[in-house]
Amino acid sequence: MHKDSEVTPAAVLSVRDRAMDAAALCFQELGLNKTSMESVAKRGQMSRATLYRHFSNRDELAITVIEREALQVATRVNLRIEALHNIDDFIVEGIVEACDEIAASAILSSLFKPDSIATSGKLLFMTNRLTNIGIDIIRPMIEPAQKAGVIRDDIGPDMIMDWIFRLLVSLLTIPSEATNTADKKRELLREMLLPALLV
Repeated sequence: MHKDSEVTPAAVLSVRDRAMDAAALCFQELGLNKTSMESVAKRGQMSRATLYRHFSNRDELAITVIEREALQVATRVNLRIEALHNIDDFIVEGIVEACDEIAASAILSSLFKPDSIATSGKLLFMTNRLTNIGIDIIRPMIEPAQKAGVIRDDIGPDMIMDWIFRLLVSLLTIPSEATNTADKKRELLREMLLPALLV
């Protein structure tokens, strides 16, 4: 193969990024259920064969797009809560901030619309890549709190994050009078979640 015709890693990254950007736009415009590999390829101005060389199917592409956006959201949430040294506030404010950030994200909020949640809910829980993002954020606070005897030591950061992740999905998909403001979410979390975690 001639050197000039070789695909460089930067070129591969560029195609992947273009595909993910196109998929993100399709999810926002069409919803997850109506987004196909064909619609993503068309939006990204690439052939379906090119798209399939980088992503084996729509679910893999969707998870990658969700993970990319979730990393950005997690970074913003972490910046807001990293100064909180009280474990109660850290957990509660982390969840409330995550709800706000997810709702403000055009990509992530599109996953929680009624016409997308059945498909996106399955996707969100079929990989641990998303919970691992959260585990990286909570571990530095959870493990010392467990050693100090503040949080139950029989549940690890992975189980706590899985539980938080499920709470987030519930808060974002099932609006109710009990959780329609940030203060109401805080009250619910303090009354229902914290007693189950704290010693």
